[in-house]
Amino acid sequence: REELLLPIYYQVAVHFADLHDTPGRMQEKGVITDILEWKNARSFLYWRLRRLLLEEMVKVEVLKANSELSHIHIQSMLRRWFMETEGAAK
Repeated sequence: REELLLPIYYQVAVHFADLHDTPGRMQEKGVITDILEWKNARSFLYWRLRRLLLEEMVKVEVLKANSELSHIHIQSMLRRWFMETEGAAK
């Protein structure tokens, strides 16, 4: 009986997971801020990775200047510097 029901349970589990992993559902739950179109994904991920790598380089430089700062404090400083130069729109 278990072998007979296993494929059915598997299909139900896959369908359940598919319903919960849609971009619309993820945006609705606040997990993602926007739905990314596939044709823009490569460019988006490139610039995102580039920004994160540059942020890490800046964090290292800040730590060299003041090794007593915590990572949270440095992140806060970066966010404030960004807001001062770019504003809240970006």
